[in-house]
Amino acid sequence: MWKNETIDHLIIHCPIFGDLWQQLKTWIGVFSVDPQQVMDHYYQFVYSSGGYTPRRSFLHLIWLCGIWVLWNERNQRSLANTARTTV
Repeated sequence: MWKNETIDHLIIHCPIFGDLWQQLKTWIGVFSVDPQQVMDHYYQFVYSSGGYTPRRSFLHLIWLCGIWVLWNERNQRSLANTARTTV
């Protein structure tokens, strides 16, 4: 199932998990095109608010929480053979 998995695929391009970022960006009011690489995705997500430090810290936290959710769900699907639903 995860044979050709790369970090860029899992976090940005995966059809199973890719919608998470769109939902998060809509929730916090960030509208942008997702970059193709994870580090570019991180910088764009966190620095989309400009130089306002409290907002940037909040976006950093949201990005890290998104990564944590993806990683835990990926492990549940690949190691425990279970999946959560979004219902």
